[in-house]
Amino acid sequence: CFKLLLQNLYMVPGALMIRELRFREFSLIRFLASVAENVALLVAAPLVGIWCFIAGALGRTLVTTAGVQYFQPWLPKLLFDWAATREAVLFGLKTSLSRILFFVYTGLDFYVVGHFFGRAALGLYKAAADLALDPARIISTVVVSVAFPAFSRARDRPAALAEQFLKLSRLSFIVVSGFLVIVVPAAPDLLLLLDERWVGAAVAVRVLAIAALLRALSAVVPPLLDGIGRPSLTLTYMAVAAVTMPLWFAVAAMLFGDWLGYASVAWAWVLGYPLAFAVLLRFALRHLEIDVGRYVGSLIRLVLWTGLAIAAGAGVRALAGGLEEMPLARALVTAAASMGTYLAALVLAEGITPRSVSAGLKPPPRDEPAAIE
Repeated sequence: CFKLLLQNLYMVPGALMIRELRFREFSLIRFLASVAENVALLVAAPLVGIWCFIAGALGRTLVTTAGVQYFQPWLPKLLFDWAATREAVLFGLKTSLSRILFFVYTGLDFYVVGHFFGRAALGLYKAAADLALDPARIISTVVVSVAFPAFSRARDRPAALAEQFLKLSRLSFIVVSGFLVIVVPAAPDLLLLLDERWVGAAVAVRVLAIAALLRALSAVVPPLLDGIGRPSLTLTYMAVAAVTMPLWFAVAAMLFGDWLGYASVAWAWVLGYPLAFAVLLRFALRHLEIDVGRYVGSLIRLVLWTGLAIAAGAGVRALAGGLEEMPLARALVTAAASMGTYLAALVLAEGITPRSVSAGLKPPPRDEPAAIE
């Protein structure tokens, strides 16, 4: 209970810091909070045993509260605005329900695999998802965390908003594909390093990598819709995905399971998710008044460079047949070839550098809040 009370003192000012893109200070606070949590665990463990985890959580919360209040002083006041409260509650309900539906449909594929193909297949599929989908999701949050405040600032300037959307879509694709150009060609070696029983999951890894790229693009759209005050559209998309994707998983397992095995569920991501993504993208492009050709044109060359890098990595791996007994060495050689090709293409063909990426993450000036539908 004490922890929950303290959280109220940093949640609001912390959100204000994120809105102002003060990630440097926020990262410092999180680092110090993690240090405090571990120190509290080590000190409390010999004194109170299992209760040390409560001490760790309290230490983390105390340091987070102190840090956020230092950088962004804020205290609640005895004021009540019914109109503002109503808008905030409606917004929060819609975004919360959207997140719940997201976790539902992105987790049901594991249940389908386990039901149709058994525990062994589920373990292989989970290894593939952990290697292809989860890291890609975590990496894309680097861009997505900037997206909401950036879009909310530009919501009343259509041209700036459209440009920001295209930039962040490209950046999300770049950071995720930069990871996948290593994972896709080197998947068998990476899995072998973990456990030789998982090598068979390499096919599923490569199929799920396609879905990871689509999810990297789709991750940019909900912050756009939320930032312009249209969380109901995000909720509509999540509802569509939560209904259609489980059906795709089940149908793919029943129709193609005998042929493809548990990889049929991975292919369901590739075949079914574009339809759900099309619904989401339609909402975004219609509001931004961007045609599909412009959107695809902003990404098509990145797709080509990604394919070229994967092909280069696969070619080098095939030539490194003498390193079969050294999977780590072969994975490193493959990664060097694919990543080197990818970075060269980005720099030489796209003119993308760390400075340009940093500039792309800078948001336009802030506008007045928009009404929430």
